Amino acid sequence: FFKQKTAYEIYQCDWSSDVCSSDLKEYGKDANTEINVKNADIAALVRIFSRKTKRNYILDEKVRGKVSIYLPGKVSPDEALRILDSVLALKGFTSVPIGENLWKIVPSKEARQSTIPTITDGGAEKPTAAVVTRLLSLKYVSAQDIQQILSQLVSADGLVNAYTGTNSLIVIDSEDNIQRLVKLVDEPDVPFSNREMTII
Repeated sequence: FFKQKTAYEIYQCDWSSDVCSSDLKEYGKDANTEINVKNADIAALVRIFSRKTKRNYILDEKVRGKVSIYLPGKVSPDEALRILDSVLALKGFTSVPIGENLWKIVPSKEARQSTIPTITDGGAEKPTAAVVTRLLSLKYVSAQDIQQILSQLVSADGLVNAYTGTNSLIVIDSEDNIQRLVKLVDEPDVPFSNREMTII
């Protein structure tokens, strides 16, 4: 029997393997160390942040690339999560929760078919660049009208669908960009009597 190769690689909070160089390992020993790396493999960088955040990651075989990071100050675990999500988004990837303390990193364009979180409330106070699904209920403006506007503002891998039955929108995009879109939607979604009218 032959051992089948998996399309994913698991990166846990241990440093027994030699995937990372000795220099990169030093960054992961202390959760408060500074991070300054040049042309590091994304896989090696994920190991660093896995150690800092105590998260376990599975990497799709498509997750490849080089990254340079210069962080002269010390980084907290919460900040590390936002930084990692931003770096992944910059390279076209995102992290998706699939179990208890387990995330998989996949291309952003494939995230919409996976187990991305669904947000129905006000969202996080400090949103990250991770891909999520957000349900927006509109009161006074047409969901189809807002869809036409937001479709031009979501990222290349984002999606906006309108549901006329409930006058709501389903938006799939990075959490921080959705937060920006929500602020834009709140402006026109007011009673007609409260809107400013300009006659030309």
